[in-house]
Amino acid sequence: MTIHPYIYAGMTKDFEKVGERVKSDKELLDMIIQATCKELSLDKEEVLSKCRERRLVYARHIIRSIACKEIQCTLMWLGRTMKCDHASIIHSKRVVNDLIFSDKEFEKMYENCIFRYKIIRATS
Repeated sequence: MTIHPYIYAGMTKDFEKVGERVKSDKELLDMIIQATCKELSLDKEEVLSKCRERRLVYARHIIRSIACKEIQCTLMWLGRTMKCDHASIIHSKRVVNDLIFSDKEFEKMYENCIFRYKIIRATS
């Protein structure tokens, strides 16, 4: 499929790689979920459920916050993929920043999740 350059100004041949990028974003998100679940000793289905237990809510906040930092994607895509609204992603980022500032135990938990994610990413 070829696109005339005057129709879509600025578009390069990289437009064909968009599907690959989305696939890698999903893989990165799965790695973040896997790392967080492993670090916090939680089950993936449990974390992605609608349950409001504090430990599960914190895990979802951590996943969303790490995903915003590590994956170059829109909040809409991330929200749709995590089955929530983009505003929930913004809220999670704010909650994590507040908790890191006020709760040293949460800060350590968050840093351990990031560290484990980076190990998983480097080994795969």
